[in-house]
Amino acid sequence: MDALQGLISLSQTARTQGAMAAMQSKLDATARSPQQAKAWEAAQDFEAMFLAQILNEMNESLPTDGYFGGGYSEQIYRGLLNEQYAKAIATRGGVGIAEPVYRVLIGAQEIPHDAAK
Repeated sequence: MDALQGLISLSQTARTQGAMAAMQSKLDATARSPQQAKAWEAAQDFEAMFLAQILNEMNESLPTDGYFGGGYSEQIYRGLLNEQYAKAIATRGGVGIAEPVYRVLIGAQEIPHDAAK
């Protein structure tokens, strides 16, 4: 029972930290300029795309016998479901890919056009 209580406590802590990270990203988004907000959104979209690919690869090994019975329709449905899962994960803090991507995007915008030649 102690292990179960530990897992429950850990889960509650993770949920609290996830909610705090989501609130912080919303606060950060309001403090950004429109250009920085677009870069942050692009970074989160990139992270969501990356996570969707990982989830799709993970689902390749799942058995398809069940409610849907496999086939092309299930592949489409699972792909769409994984996409939504990935967006939800990315908007709630993700796995830490969005922040470095954001920094690279902002850094690339700050380079003068003459220096790129």
